[in-house]
Amino acid sequence: MRSSDGESGGRMRRRDVLRNAAAPILALLCALLVSAEPALALTPSSTTVMAAVGAAGQGTAITVLVSGGDKPGGTVTVSFGDGATDPPVPLANGSATVIHIYAGPGSYSVTVSYSGDDTFAPSTGIGIATVNFYP
Repeated sequence: MRSSDGESGGRMRRRDVLRNAAAPILALLCALLVSAEPALALTPSSTTVMAAVGAAGQGTAITVLVSGGDKPGGTVTVSFGDGATDPPVPLANGSATVIHIYAGPGSYSVTVSYSGDDTFAPSTGIGIATVNFYP
């Protein structure tokens, strides 16, 4: 016959062993949580799209300015409003200029997406490219 004291004593010992093994792990996790560096907030950015008036069949210049204090880095992706999208273009001193050839005259909504960088948050800008008929 087993005594209730012997059985519970065995369980207590196993429980104490588990508790003793878990204590250092919990202490390490708590130390990591307390010492974690807070995430730095990104500076807001603003994307401005300036499109020149162009002629159908010829190149129309689209200039993109990204501002937010200092000169942002990163890339911009330009969607020209006619179904075409260029691959990402790197910014130089916060700006980029791309040339696009529109097939026909009209007003095209140009959307530019700024990727953001280590300092500046992503942003989007919209502008209108006006393309005239070219005889």
